[in-house]
Amino acid sequence: MLTVGRVATAGKTRTRVIAGLSRPAIARTALELIDRDGLAAFSMRRLAAELGVQVGALYVHVPDRDALLVDVSMLVADEVRLPTSPAWDDWLAAFARRWRRAVRRHPHTAALMGTLVSSAGDLDLVEAILGALHRGGFRGRALVEGYNAFLGALVGVVTLELTPAPPSVDVDSHPLLRELLATAPSHPSAEAAFTAAIGVVIEGLRQALR
Repeated sequence: MLTVGRVATAGKTRTRVIAGLSRPAIARTALELIDRDGLAAFSMRRLAAELGVQVGALYVHVPDRDALLVDVSMLVADEVRLPTSPAWDDWLAAFARRWRRAVRRHPHTAALMGTLVSSAGDLDLVEAILGALHRGGFRGRALVEGYNAFLGALVGVVTLELTPAPPSVDVDSHPLLRELLATAPSHPSAEAAFTAAIGVVIEGLRQALR
Protein backbone atom coordinates (compact mmCIF):
# COMPACT_ATOMS: atom_id res chain seq x y z
CA MET A 1 0.00 0.00 0.00
CA LEU A 2 1.23 3.53 -0.76
CA THR A 3 0.84 6.41 1.66
CA VAL A 4 1.13 10.02 0.61
CA GLY A 5 3.08 12.02 3.21
CA ARG A 6 3.62 15.78 3.47
CA VAL A 7 7.21 16.95 4.05
CA ALA A 8 8.24 20.56 4.69
CA THR A 9 11.42 21.73 2.94
CA ALA A 10 12.77 25.30 2.75
CA GLY A 11 9.43 26.86 3.59
CA LYS A 12 7.59 24.73 1.04
CA THR A 13 5.61 21.55 1.35
CA ARG A 14 6.18 18.68 -1.03
CA THR A 15 4.49 15.32 -1.32
CA ARG A 16 6.38 12.12 -0.52
CA VAL A 17 5.03 8.65 -1.21
CA ILE A 18 5.72 6.16 1.58
CA ALA A 19 5.55 2.55 0.44
CA GLY A 20 4.34 -0.23 2.70
CA LEU A 21 2.77 1.92 5.43
CA SER A 22 -0.69 0.78 6.48
CA ARG A 23 -2.76 0.64 9.66
CA PRO A 24 -2.08 -3.10 10.22
CA ALA A 25 1.66 -2.58 9.63
CA ILE A 26 1.71 0.33 12.06
CA ALA A 27 -0.10 -1.75 14.71
CA ARG A 28 2.27 -4.69 14.30
CA THR A 29 5.31 -2.44 14.70
CA ALA A 30 3.71 -0.78 17.73
CA LEU A 31 3.21 -4.20 19.34
CA GLU A 32 6.85 -5.08 18.66
CA LEU A 33 7.97 -1.84 20.34
CA ILE A 34 5.73 -2.41 23.36
CA ASP A 35 6.98 -5.99 23.66
CA ARG A 36 10.56 -4.75 23.56
CA ASP A 37 10.47 -1.52 25.57
CA GLY A 38 7.23 -1.60 27.58
CA LEU A 39 4.02 0.38 27.35
CA ALA A 40 5.29 3.33 29.41
CA ALA A 41 8.09 3.96 26.92
CA PHE A 42 5.82 3.77 23.88
CA SER A 43 5.10 6.98 21.96
CA MET A 44 4.02 7.94 18.48
CA ARG A 45 7.38 9.63 17.93
CA ARG A 46 9.28 6.46 18.78
CA LEU A 47 6.99 4.48 16.54
CA ALA A 48 7.52 6.88 13.64
CA ALA A 49 11.28 6.66 14.13
CA GLU A 50 11.09 2.86 14.10
CA LEU A 51 9.15 2.95 10.83
CA GLY A 52 11.41 5.62 9.34
CA VAL A 53 8.61 8.13 8.74
CA GLN A 54 7.45 11.48 10.06
CA VAL A 55 4.91 11.36 12.91
CA GLY A 56 2.31 12.99 10.70
CA ALA A 57 2.39 10.02 8.32
CA LEU A 58 1.02 7.79 11.11
CA TYR A 59 -2.06 9.96 11.52
CA VAL A 60 -3.03 9.34 7.92
CA HIS A 61 -3.92 5.82 9.10
CA VAL A 62 -4.77 6.10 12.81
CA PRO A 63 -6.66 8.98 14.44
CA ASP A 64 -4.69 8.99 17.70
CA ARG A 65 -2.57 6.96 20.12
CA ASP A 66 -5.59 5.49 21.93
CA ALA A 67 -7.04 4.13 18.71
CA LEU A 68 -3.68 2.59 17.84
CA LEU A 69 -3.47 0.88 21.23
CA VAL A 70 -6.88 -0.67 20.57
CA ASP A 71 -5.45 -2.04 17.32
CA VAL A 72 -2.49 -3.42 19.26
CA SER A 73 -4.85 -5.10 21.73
CA MET A 74 -6.79 -6.62 18.86
CA LEU A 75 -3.60 -8.20 17.52
CA VAL A 76 -3.06 -9.94 20.86
CA ALA A 77 -6.73 -10.91 21.03
CA ASP A 78 -6.41 -12.51 17.60
CA GLU A 79 -3.96 -14.97 19.18
CA VAL A 80 -6.72 -16.27 21.47
CA ARG A 81 -8.38 -19.20 19.70
CA LEU A 82 -11.93 -19.61 20.96
CA PRO A 83 -12.65 -22.99 22.58
CA THR A 84 -15.12 -25.42 21.03
CA SER A 85 -16.35 -27.10 24.22
CA PRO A 86 -20.17 -27.16 24.37
CA ALA A 87 -20.19 -27.08 28.19
CA TRP A 88 -20.27 -23.45 29.31
CA ASP A 89 -18.03 -23.89 32.34
CA ASP A 90 -15.43 -25.92 30.44
CA TRP A 91 -15.51 -23.25 27.73
CA LEU A 92 -14.81 -20.47 30.21
CA ALA A 93 -11.95 -22.40 31.81
CA ALA A 94 -10.37 -23.13 28.42
CA PHE A 95 -10.84 -19.53 27.29
CA ALA A 96 -9.17 -18.27 30.46
CA ARG A 97 -6.13 -20.48 29.86
CA ARG A 98 -5.82 -19.36 26.24
CA TRP A 99 -6.23 -15.70 27.19
CA ARG A 100 -3.48 -16.02 29.78
CA ARG A 101 -1.10 -17.68 27.30
CA ALA A 102 -1.66 -14.92 24.73
CA VAL A 103 -1.14 -12.10 27.22
CA ARG A 104 1.96 -13.78 28.68
CA ARG A 105 3.47 -13.70 25.18
CA HIS A 106 2.97 -9.92 25.30
CA PRO A 107 3.13 -9.11 29.03
CA HIS A 108 3.30 -5.33 28.60
CA THR A 109 -0.17 -5.38 27.03
CA ALA A 110 -1.93 -6.85 30.09
CA ALA A 111 -3.58 -3.57 31.09
CA LEU A 112 -4.55 -2.84 27.48
CA MET A 113 -6.24 -6.21 27.15
CA GLY A 114 -8.39 -5.51 30.17
CA THR A 115 -9.62 -2.32 28.55
CA LEU A 116 -10.31 -4.14 25.29
CA VAL A 117 -12.94 -6.45 26.75
CA SER A 118 -14.21 -4.32 29.63
CA SER A 119 -15.11 -1.49 27.24
CA ALA A 120 -16.48 -3.88 24.58
CA GLY A 121 -13.67 -2.98 22.22
CA ASP A 122 -13.65 -6.49 20.75
CA LEU A 123 -17.34 -7.21 20.26
CA ASP A 124 -16.78 -10.74 18.93
CA LEU A 125 -14.83 -11.69 22.04
CA VAL A 126 -17.45 -10.17 24.32
CA GLU A 127 -20.22 -11.99 22.45
CA ALA A 128 -18.38 -15.31 22.74
CA ILE A 129 -18.06 -14.98 26.53
CA LEU A 130 -21.69 -13.91 26.85
CA GLY A 131 -22.67 -16.86 24.64
CA ALA A 132 -20.97 -19.33 26.96
CA LEU A 133 -22.73 -17.87 29.98
CA HIS A 134 -26.04 -17.82 28.11
CA ARG A 135 -25.68 -21.53 27.32
CA GLY A 136 -25.19 -22.10 31.03
CA GLY A 137 -28.53 -20.49 31.81
CA PHE A 138 -27.59 -16.93 32.68
CA ARG A 139 -30.17 -14.38 31.62
CA GLY A 140 -30.83 -10.68 32.11
CA ARG A 141 -29.08 -9.13 35.07
CA ALA A 142 -27.52 -12.47 36.02
CA LEU A 143 -25.87 -12.60 32.59
CA VAL A 144 -24.32 -9.15 33.10
CA GLU A 145 -23.17 -10.01 36.62
CA GLY A 146 -21.73 -13.33 35.48
CA TYR A 147 -19.83 -11.64 32.67
CA ASN A 148 -18.44 -8.99 35.00
CA ALA A 149 -17.40 -11.56 37.60
CA PHE A 150 -15.61 -13.81 35.12
CA LEU A 151 -13.95 -11.01 33.19
CA GLY A 152 -12.95 -9.09 36.30
CA ALA A 153 -11.28 -12.18 37.74
CA LEU A 154 -9.55 -13.12 34.49
CA VAL A 155 -8.17 -9.67 33.73
CA GLY A 156 -7.31 -8.98 37.36
CA VAL A 157 -5.44 -12.21 37.99
CA VAL A 158 -3.46 -12.05 34.74
CA THR A 159 -2.59 -8.36 35.19
CA LEU A 160 -1.51 -8.96 38.78
CA GLU A 161 0.59 -11.93 37.74
CA LEU A 162 2.43 -9.87 35.13
CA THR A 163 2.92 -6.77 37.27
CA PRO A 164 6.61 -6.39 38.22
CA ALA A 165 7.27 -7.26 41.84
CA PRO A 166 8.87 -4.76 44.23
CA PRO A 167 12.67 -4.87 44.00
CA SER A 168 12.96 -6.01 47.61
CA VAL A 169 10.58 -7.10 50.36
CA ASP A 170 11.22 -7.35 54.08
CA VAL A 171 9.84 -10.84 54.59
CA ASP A 172 9.67 -10.41 58.36
CA SER A 173 7.47 -7.32 58.11
CA HIS A 174 5.48 -8.50 55.07
CA PRO A 175 5.10 -12.30 55.25
CA LEU A 176 1.80 -12.31 53.38
CA LEU A 177 3.23 -10.17 50.58
CA ARG A 178 6.07 -12.66 50.26
CA GLU A 179 3.50 -15.41 49.86
CA LEU A 180 1.71 -13.40 47.17
CA LEU A 181 4.93 -12.75 45.27
CA ALA A 182 5.53 -16.48 45.16
CA THR A 183 2.96 -16.57 42.35
CA ALA A 184 5.04 -14.34 40.06
CA PRO A 185 5.36 -15.64 36.44
CA SER A 186 8.80 -17.15 37.00
CA HIS A 187 7.62 -19.13 40.01
CA PRO A 188 6.45 -22.73 39.45
CA SER A 189 3.16 -22.06 41.27
CA ALA A 190 2.02 -19.25 38.93
CA GLU A 191 -0.04 -21.47 36.67
CA ALA A 192 -1.49 -23.41 39.59
CA ALA A 193 -2.47 -20.16 41.30
CA PHE A 194 -4.15 -18.93 38.12
CA THR A 195 -6.05 -22.20 37.65
CA ALA A 196 -7.21 -22.12 41.26
CA ALA A 197 -8.40 -18.50 41.03
CA ILE A 198 -10.38 -19.06 37.84
CA GLY A 199 -11.74 -22.30 39.29
CA VAL A 200 -13.11 -20.43 42.30
CA VAL A 201 -14.90 -17.93 40.06
CA ILE A 202 -16.40 -20.59 37.79
CA GLU A 203 -17.55 -22.60 40.81
CA GLY A 204 -19.18 -19.43 42.13
CA LEU A 205 -21.00 -19.02 38.82
CA ARG A 206 -22.23 -22.63 39.05
CA GLN A 207 -23.54 -21.94 42.53
CA ALA A 208 -25.32 -18.81 41.29
CA LEU A 209 -27.36 -20.95 38.89
CA ARG A 210 -28.72 -23.19 41.67
